Amino acid sequence: MQGRREHSLSASVALAFLAFLLVLTVGTSFPAAVLAAFTGLGYTIFWPVAGTSIPLVVASESVGLPLGTGKLAAYMGCGLTTMASGAILNMNGSTGAVP
Repeated sequence: MQGRREHSLSASVALAFLAFLLVLTVGTSFPAAVLAAFTGLGYTIFWPVAGTSIPLVVASESVGLPLGTGKLAAYMGCGLTTMASGAILNMNGSTGAVP
C-alpha cells in the first residue's frame, strides 16, 4: 500500500470523528470505553502516517521545525479531543465507569 497515505489519514480522521458522531446521536447509552477506543485508534493511526509524510515535503536541512510543529499539533489535538469527549460524556449525564 505504498503511496496511499491519504487513505490512512482519512481512515484515522473518520475513526476519531465517528466516535463523537455516535455519542451525539446515540446519547447517554453510549459506553465511554468505546468512545475512548475509537478516539485512541484514530490518533494511533494519524501521527505515524502524518509524521513520516513531513520529510517528503520539507527540505532535509529544515525538517526539525516542521516535525516539532507537527508533534505539537498532534499532542494538542489529542488533549483537546480528550477534553471534549469528557465534556460530552459529562454533559449527557453518563455515570458509567470506563473498565
